[in-house]
Amino acid sequence: MKKTDYKDTKGALTEEDQRARVSVVVIIIVSLGIRTLLAAMVGLGYDEAYYWAYSAHPALAYYDHPGLIGWLIWVTTLGGMWTSEFAIRLPALILGTLNIWLMYRLGGLVGKPRTGVIAAGLFAASGYGAIISGTFVLPDTPLVTCWIATLLLAVRVFGVDADSTAFRDKHTNRDKTREHSSTDSLLIVGCCMLCGLAMASKYQGLMLAIGLATAALLMRRSLFLNPWLYVGIVVAALVNLPTVIWHVSNDFLAFTHGSGMSMQGRSLSVQSLQFSSTTLLREIMGQVLYQNPIVWVHVAIAIWQLATRRFTITPAVRFLVIVSLPILVLFTGLSAFRETLPHWSAPGYLGLFVVTAVVATNWQPHRRTFIPRAVYLACALCITVILLAVSAIRFGILDRFQSTNRPIEELGRTDFTLSMYGWDQVASAFQQVRERVVQADRSLSNAPIVSTRWFTLALQELYIAKPSATPVIGLGPISSINGYAFWDTGKLSPGSNAWHVTTSFTYVNPTDLLQWFEHVETLDTFAIQRNGRTIEYGFVSVARGFKP
Repeated sequence: MKKTDYKDTKGALTEEDQRARVSVVVIIIVSLGIRTLLAAMVGLGYDEAYYWAYSAHPALAYYDHPGLIGWLIWVTTLGGMWTSEFAIRLPALILGTLNIWLMYRLGGLVGKPRTGVIAAGLFAASGYGAIISGTFVLPDTPLVTCWIATLLLAVRVFGVDADSTAFRDKHTNRDKTREHSSTDSLLIVGCCMLCGLAMASKYQGLMLAIGLATAALLMRRSLFLNPWLYVGIVVAALVNLPTVIWHVSNDFLAFTHGSGMSMQGRSLSVQSLQFSSTTLLREIMGQVLYQNPIVWVHVAIAIWQLATRRFTITPAVRFLVIVSLPILVLFTGLSAFRETLPHWSAPGYLGLFVVTAVVATNWQPHRRTFIPRAVYLACALCITVILLAVSAIRFGILDRFQSTNRPIEELGRTDFTLSMYGWDQVASAFQQVRERVVQADRSLSNAPIVSTRWFTLALQELYIAKPSATPVIGLGPISSINGYAFWDTGKLSPGSNAWHVTTSFTYVNPTDLLQWFEHVETLDTFAIQRNGRTIEYGFVSVARGFKP
């Protein structure tokens, strides 16, 4: 018998194993390099600055999300001492790299080494995997890591990994199968704990728990008789205890304020049951774009092959599909009646990437190309999009197409790249205005910065207020200032003054502050430039005479 006809029990890797590991290491290195370039060269977006504010105001949890993302940023920024864009995004770069390896391990566990490489390639080419959760620092960053890691343990708990399936095909005794599949206490408790951490990252993690419970009901009811499952549930509950304590302490305002729980500033409630094809189509197109059109098409083809019985549905495939369906069905169905955001449903694709890889491995198992060409094309498209994004945001390659025939209060309003550009210039200009004005009016030396929007508050706190130790204060309802309604960032005393900073991209008329102040005056207007071209304007105002 040739050496390649069997696996070396002493631990030697087969030729396919070696090729797979080299391939996934190449994917990891290329992905990390491209994502690091994007993270280092592009300014923080509104959401990212707001989640940095989580770390600047440590708490058990927050109005919008559980606390895990804020704690991670606090660690990588060294407790707020290192607040560069790169440091703030470091959790995404680290976990995004780990995710590729976890996806490779998951694919290899339910299939062959080649299956793992294909799954890792599809994930690395996904806009959600590479950019949204793997570069930009969002609650999705730890959510994706915990989601994949939970699936990695769950396939062992359910006994649907390749080794357990092969053992089951050889032995019919159920007790032997259970012994071989290593469904022991550590696996079950670890799976529950990771699922709990997914919920501690983002509320969508609850849909992972629902998917696992559904799979247990349909595939392995004996798990409900295992006492370690309930130990694991207790552990998952303890992981989420900080979130529960925060909500109890704040009268569950996140769930009862306005029209219901806020997710990314949007309520989950359905105002009416009137069908909307527009929002449904927008959600589906968003899923296509977020996942990468090439990746999405191949996932759809794999599901179609399963649905038409062109491919034998293995226990692993069945398990992954069952776990993935709840979140996809919920938010896609919800989009038929109200507006949703595509990344709400995006974690559901993680299991489907592996399903697609299993189908690709078994559909043409003897292909000469170790990695299908579609994966190369998808990765090339993802890299191209990242490089174009860096060029557009950093160097303004789209500026020539922007109209300059607008009032200065509206210049750049339609340029989406400005959401990640220019705040360093705003900070510099504000500092110059502040120094000049304070020389004539010392009462403004300790004045805070006020705003009526959570995202401008976060950007101003990071880029303007933190370097000069200036407080920022939110004005308005909770729905407008979100977490700033709960954080102790300072108070305005009767008759006090405050600064107001805004840009033409997200212009707020300073006169809107007259409901809180006696008088408002604009002190200076300055240009924000990119490659020598004025792309938007900034405005510095002072509000005098606070009215409690």
